[in-house]
Amino acid sequence: MDKYYLPKSLDEPFRIYILTIDELILLIVPILVIGFIFHQIVLGFMLGIGGLTLIKKFKGEQGHFYLVHLAYWYLPDIIQFKVTPPSYIREYLG
Repeated sequence: MDKYYLPKSLDEPFRIYILTIDELILLIVPILVIGFIFHQIVLGFMLGIGGLTLIKKFKGEQGHFYLVHLAYWYLPDIIQFKVTPPSYIREYLG
């Protein structure tokens, strides 16, 4: 294995095999919760694949930060970033 990892572009997301972190979490959580707690591993796997398909379709060609941008504009009370101004302030005077 190479000693250093060189991304193909500057904004390429970190991937584990072919999935980004948010897609991997969306696949693993239903398998763990439904699969191991309720002993329905096949149902958990099917729900994980369904969620993965939905999020890939929702993100589409927009890129991996599309959901973060949507959260910034439409969920200002829930998601707060450190360096950006609040999204509900649309115009600054002065």
